[in-house]
Order: sequence, then C-alpha cells, then structure tokens
Amino acid sequence: MNVAFICQPWDEAVAPVRAGSIPIVTYQLARRLAPAAAVTVFAKRGLEQPAVDRDEHGICYRRFCVARAEQALKPLRLADRMLAHVGHAEPLFGTGLFYRDFGQRVARQLAETTSPGTPTVVHIHNFSQFVPLVRAAMPRAKIVLHMHCEWLTQLKPRTVARRLAETDLVLGVSDYLTDKIRARFPAHAHKCRTLVNGVDLPAFRPAQDAADPVAAGDGPRLLFVGRVSPEKGVHTLLAAFGQVAARYPTARLDIVGPLGETPYEYIVRVADDPHVAELAAFYDGRLRHRAGSYQRRLEAAIRPELADRVHFHGAVGHGDVAHFYRAATLLVNPSLSEAFGMSVIEAMAGGLPVVTTRVGGMTEVVAGGNVGRLVPPNDADALAATLVELLADR
Repeated sequence: MNVAFICQPWDEAVAPVRAGSIPIVTYQLARRLAPAAAVTVFAKRGLEQPAVDRDEHGICYRRFCVARAEQALKPLRLADRMLAHVGHAEPLFGTGLFYRDFGQRVARQLAETTSPGTPTVVHIHNFSQFVPLVRAAMPRAKIVLHMHCEWLTQLKPRTVARRLAETDLVLGVSDYLTDKIRARFPAHAHKCRTLVNGVDLPAFRPAQDAADPVAAGDGPRLLFVGRVSPEKGVHTLLAAFGQVAARYPTARLDIVGPLGETPYEYIVRVADDPHVAELAAFYDGRLRHRAGSYQRRLEAAIRPELADRVHFHGAVGHGDVAHFYRAATLLVNPSLSEAFGMSVIEAMAGGLPVVTTRVGGMTEVVAGGNVGRLVPPNDADALAATLVELLADR
C-alpha cells in the first residue's frame, strides 16, 4: 500500500521533524505507518534541502520550492484584502488559486511515482482545494482530508461541498470540529470522523531531578506555549499576570513560541465567534499589516515593574520545549480559537496542571476538571482568579 501525506505549502519536513504542530503530527503518523506501507511526504523545500530524500524509517520526502508561487500570490493577496475591505465574502485562501502550482506539482508527481494498481491513500492537511487536483491525477486513490482548523465551515458551502464529494474521509482533530463539519454538510456526515492529536509521552515525561537547565529561579512560573498571535489570547494572559504578580511578587511568565500574527484573513475575517472577530482591533490595517505589531503592543502593555518577570523566548525546538514544561508551575492556554490545543496535552504528558479557556476542542481535552481548569475566553479577571486559586493550592 502507498500512503502519501500532503503538507501545507508553507510547512517544511526534515526528519526528525521537531517544529510545527502539523508537521510533527505528520511525521509521527508517517513513522508508525512506514513498516507496513510505502510512505511519502510532500512538503515545501527549504534552503539547502534536497528535492528528494529518505529517512531512517524509510519515509520518502519530496519537496517543492514555493518561492515563485508566493511571489505570484502577492498581488492576489493585496487584491483579496481590498475586496474584503468592501465586503467581498470569498477569501483568496479558500479558492483554487491559492498555492495551485504547489498542489498541481504534488498531484503530478504523485501520479508519476505511484505504482499502478497499488492501493493508495492520499492524506491532505487543511487544503481542501487540493482534493480535486489529486482526484484528477489519481482517480482510484482514497483521499483523506485532515482538518486542524475551522476552514471547512467558514468558507463558501457550495465550494466546500464539491470538494467533499471527491473526498473519502474527513478527519477533525476534535469532536468540536468534526461535529461542526457534520452539521454544515449533512450529506457528507457519514464521511466525518474525529482523530485527536497524540503526544510523544517519553519526550515530555516529568523531570526526575531538579537539574533541568531552564528550572533555575524561585517562585511560581506560568508558561504559555504557542504562536504569539492575537487569537492565542496572549494579551489576556498578560493582563491576568499583572494581577497574579501582585499576589506573588516572585512569579514569572515564560512565553514560548514563534512571534508573528496569523494572517487576518485566515482567522479573523472568516470568524463566526464574536470574540475572534473583535481581534480585528489588533491588526493595524486590513490592506497592509506590519508584521510584529502584536508583539510590540504586548511589550508596551507590560508594566515597567514586571518587565524582568515576563520573558518572550521566541521559537523553541520541539525537543527543547520540554524543559520549559518541566520548569513550570502551570501551563496557561488563553486562546480564543483552538481546534485542539497541543500545548495542553504536552503539559499533561509531563504531569503539569493546565488552565485553558472554554474554547473549541480544549473543552474535550480538559474534561471533568480533574486534569485542569476551564475559564471563559477573553476574561482576564476570571483567568487571574483561577491562577491565584491554583497557585495557593500547590
């Protein structure tokens, strides 16, 4: 059997994959399938990466340069933002034009390199517009569309329905996501299943001693792990931390994750949640947005007396982030939009208590209150009160 994974066009894949939630999930799935199938991963080609190689597990990686495609998308993105400004509903990223060249090259190479007559499963992450391209190139393949976000229920239903008609299985990373897809597309509800994300338990095991390199320092340590972007609610966490710090003068906040806003059109423009729609205030322009403006706002909001107690660590390798979990007192995920919540299960794998917002798939991960606490989204006071309560009980 052949199994092909098609990554998002901006995701790289170099084994062993240790960055990006979707690339990590892809790698871990591929690694476990490799003994029983011929596995190929199609991904973006980064600098100095080979076009084709194979790792120790026998997984084949086929990579494509997307620089030309991204250059061609620039005027289309500007036009898209101008149309959005006057109320045009269909975002560019949901159309067949978005990274079409990448999808076509993957589909063509998939057809050329697959043995005729061999059962083939093609596993596509998030990009439903790649489904028709793969179906045209591989009429007999079984196509799996694996959703890690809410795009299927936020784009034009008629467009999505046509793509789902050519899909054999639709996976959501939480029941929250899967149920929304079933409700929006009842004719395809029978194809929908939930496949929650897993975690590498040994990698996040609790520390056996106090010698962890990040663990130096006294007082409680709050930890956020994720992209520093408005929908992740870091601004709410900073506001809550001000209250926590008043009660705990030695408390620290570690913010671990890449700096950079998720594009406005990917989340805020298509949001059906009012809390997420309100995040438009953090984007300094729908036509042109200056990267890093959210980061600058966050830094400006930190009171001078707290400046040495809030630390932005930036992107950290997946193997290194475990050190931060081991050194932390609590993991906080204040997201306003979260289909699953990888940081939550990573923290749980190490026995770290978690506090999350009552949002999306996180309500399933933190079910029953035995492994964590849920608070309302966008509510700094409620978040602070819960953090203070848990710190008092440690």
